[in-house]
Amino acid sequence: MKRVLTKMEYEVMRALWESDKPLSSREIMDSSAVEFKQSTVQTVLRTLLKEGWIQVGNVSIHTKVLAREFIPVVSNEEYAQSLLGKKGKFSMASRLIQQTDNVEELERLGELIEKRLKEKQ
Repeated sequence: MKRVLTKMEYEVMRALWESDKPLSSREIMDSSAVEFKQSTVQTVLRTLLKEGWIQVGNVSIHTKVLAREFIPVVSNEEYAQSLLGKKGKFSMASRLIQQTDNVEELERLGELIEKRLKEKQ
């Protein structure tokens, strides 16, 4: 992944990830809980398009005007994975172990680790 998304970029991507169809800038504005100005959404879309996060999925007519509709190129899962990275996975696992008080859960985690170690040998 190229970088971490800004809050506005993430909101636009979230709208696209949650949709089962391509969305225009107007539809993105309408589907988001955040109040955007249309010019802001269009600027964010230009940036995401230029950097390869999204692509034009369709061109349609909205109120007598041609409008591009966008689809995500990068899935939500791919983005989340990129945020974790190798160090992030270790940090997350370490935190999980430190915060777990249930002995049975810790034993199960230990079993999973042992099983994985055997697979790698």
